[in-house]
Amino acid sequence: MRPADEAHDAGRRLLRYVRAVLRRLAAREHLRRSRREARELPLEAGAEPGARAANPEEEALRAVFLDQLLARLGAQERRVVVATVLEGRTEAEVARELGISQQRVAAVRRRALAKLRRFLEEADS
Repeated sequence: MRPADEAHDAGRRLLRYVRAVLRRLAAREHLRRSRREARELPLEAGAEPGARAANPEEEALRAVFLDQLLARLGAQERRVVVATVLEGRTEAEVARELGISQQRVAAVRRRALAKLRRFLEEADS
């Protein structure tokens, strides 16, 4: 192969690599923004985005209720839910921090959210 052809081929490989990196960065940014927007959704229907509770007492009651729900989870479940749901961190980040696999984080999160749903259903009945 001639040096000019090798240089052209190397340039094409570099271009493919750069495009792949840019696609990954764009996907990560999209996920980050969508997670942030999901965290900012109001709790009440019809409320303004980013709106807080109507009064400080209601906000305090929500915080206490959330603390009570989270207290019913195991320590690892609580850490995973707080990190992934409330803080919006990725499962990969949480896995590295806790020293477990990403699949384990996903399983713990799924189990913990199912428990929280059951706790909420019990509270409603």
